[in-house]
Amino acid sequence: MSEQTPFMKRRMDMLLTLVFCVLVCLPLVGGVMGWDLTHDLGEKRVLARCPALGQDPLGTIPDKFEAFYQDHFGFRNGLIRGHNWIRYKLFKGSSFGKVLFGKNDWLFLTKSGILPDFLGQNPMTTADLEAWRDALEQRQRWLAERGIRYLFVIAPNKATIYPEMLPDHVQKGRGRSRMDQLLGYLRDLSSVNCLDLRPALLQAKASGLVYHPKDSHWTDRGSFIAYEQICRRLGEWFDDLRPLSSDCFELSTGKEATDLSMMLGLGKELAGDTERWVPKTPYVAVHMPLTLPEPYASSRGLVPEDQVALECEKGKRRLLMFHDSFAVRGGLREHLGECFRRSAFTSATPDMESLELSVEQEHPDVVIEEMVERKLKDIPSSRSDDE
Repeated sequence: MSEQTPFMKRRMDMLLTLVFCVLVCLPLVGGVMGWDLTHDLGEKRVLARCPALGQDPLGTIPDKFEAFYQDHFGFRNGLIRGHNWIRYKLFKGSSFGKVLFGKNDWLFLTKSGILPDFLGQNPMTTADLEAWRDALEQRQRWLAERGIRYLFVIAPNKATIYPEMLPDHVQKGRGRSRMDQLLGYLRDLSSVNCLDLRPALLQAKASGLVYHPKDSHWTDRGSFIAYEQICRRLGEWFDDLRPLSSDCFELSTGKEATDLSMMLGLGKELAGDTERWVPKTPYVAVHMPLTLPEPYASSRGLVPEDQVALECEKGKRRLLMFHDSFAVRGGLREHLGECFRRSAFTSATPDMESLELSVEQEHPDVVIEEMVERKLKDIPSSRSDDE
């Protein structure tokens, strides 16, 4: 092969320089033209806006423009998707943001100190355990004085039920979790009515998935197992409770984007088959308006979707339930709604003031407080009975 002449070499250098300049400018041009900004990455935030001269302080404009450009440069979403997909395929067993890659393409949530808790690295102190006991006993005692039952339910983290799907280096380091501590402490030193769902979920996973491989929540099957356990405990207090049976459902499959795949920006790529439990006979409970008392709702930023009421002519009693997303996913609220004359559901953790206000409005026979395991790190404060 003949050597390049100086002229050919200059042309090649010019071509490479031109290609480099085009590649550098392409994201800027793409941002101006709005290229590849329509594919949703599942980012649960508002993208930065372009700063406005004359409205934003002059000193903040450089930082605001940088944030705007990072959110709007051309081909941003496609590049992020490609980066996430390559990392997902090549670096199994590592963490990526709030997501940990487990075995067999399983994904695990890592926020809120889930992994350190799984490893037993952040145990509760004696003061933490006493604070939990005092707060829960205060709620149960106040309700009991009014003839109302109280049940505290903890929804386990996914890693608690499927530790074998975690990477080996995580699985082998398992320690005593805060849930282990708290339930053991309450069992030995308190009369608070707590429901431990772990034994039932661990047993049920032999029959089918009780948590979704690529979601942090339980499946329809896992949700129904939780519903069964709640009804069994309530049945000890209310012999007129008529829970649903698994025979009331037919199974189907469908695809859905999961929360963990959305966190990776790969909602479509990692959408998988999901088992659906569909009632053979449509539920008869009807949705009714529910507005919980002020200042409770506004102080927690609740929107109408966070406050749901169901009324069912088959039921005889009234339910008030405080919960998180685990009661929403899998149909737990709808299942319970078929068992009570009126059920009021709110997506917030109560304190004594909000509990009293809500009870005064709803007049329940039973109050259920459901909380996912990772939130046990949020130590409650109890109010003095003198207040």
